[in-house]
Amino acid sequence: LFLCFSSLLFYYINKNARFYKLFYINKLLFFVGIGTMLFHGRLVYIFQLMDELPMVLIAIEATKLLQTLKIYEYDRSRGVYDITKYVLLFVMIYSYTISPILEVIIFQGSLIYYVLLFCTTCKRLFDTKICNCVSNLGLKNDLLFYIKVSLTTSLLSITIWLIENNFCNSVSHLQLHAYWHLLSSISMYYLNNILKTFILLNNEKIKQIK
Repeated sequence: LFLCFSSLLFYYINKNARFYKLFYINKLLFFVGIGTMLFHGRLVYIFQLMDELPMVLIAIEATKLLQTLKIYEYDRSRGVYDITKYVLLFVMIYSYTISPILEVIIFQGSLIYYVLLFCTTCKRLFDTKICNCVSNLGLKNDLLFYIKVSLTTSLLSITIWLIENNFCNSVSHLQLHAYWHLLSSISMYYLNNILKTFILLNNEKIKQIK
């Protein structure tokens, strides 16, 4: 429910801004929320996929969006291609027929890889000239705030998730899983704002070219 609310809140605030590519990522976040609710309600594999596949797609599409911006000054040949995305999704689904554990390993490994790729891309964009231009100081300060909040809530949610998974019997009464979802939703909301700010910086770059 928290993830769905995070998605709807971001869309409502920015619905007139026409961030079309960003809204696609935001729709994926909404589907993660739906998949999570269904999977927690009934432990069925199809609902597990509805929970996991959009997560990987969010990381892929967010990285792809950033690497297609004009302010991205690095080689895009290492970027994320659609064929890679579709092959990966097929492998994730098929791997479950071999072993559920294998599917979990592929899912978690893929998610970690693309999250790290996304973070690397963000760092490269943050160091570009347009981002450090004096006229864009306000946007850069906003970007710093969004990054700090998103990272802090992500780290807290992952810490809570690890505690819950390793000491489930001892901490079950604390309902830590609910806090994991809440903090993850906050992190995703600010992740959307990070993407939005990079798009705004990219628009400033286009104006300078014109």
